Amino acid sequence: MLYETEVEDLVKRLKSIEYAVKHNIPLQNGKCFNNCFYAGFFDIVNPMTWRYTEGVAIGHKGLLYYHAWLTSLQGKIWDITWRGCPSENYFPRYIFDVNKLYELAHDGCSRPFTRYIYRGYTNLKDAIIEEGVEHPDFDYRQSPTMGQTLIQQS
Repeated sequence: MLYETEVEDLVKRLKSIEYAVKHNIPLQNGKCFNNCFYAGFFDIVNPMTWRYTEGVAIGHKGLLYYHAWLTSLQGKIWDITWRGCPSENYFPRYIFDVNKLYELAHDGCSRPFTRYIYRGYTNLKDAIIEEGVEHPDFDYRQSPTMGQTLIQQS
């Protein structure tokens, strides 16, 4: 059950995401999983044409980050958190149906979802639309927080 202040905070967050997406303003770094999940689930972007995606991205200074972005049905990448990274810097691990994710995430799972799949929570696999390959230079199993871990490229 959400308390009134939590609902107010969520509404403010959604309005700021909606404004940023519509005006092509970068969103807060470190919040990529929430930014993309909320944008997809709350129809800030059309969930019929954009999918919530988790994977590895090459960020600034050539570092690998576990990251989230949106992927179109045609494979176009839209990163609403970072700006200016070329599409070849993104390596999708899982592309999810955000509505199925929302239904399944009531079991206590939170973003990033990939960490739960690697820990054996098989119910989340029902939300996977497309499965990519693991990036060879990133250890998906080592990071407890995944969203903050970065590893130098070899």
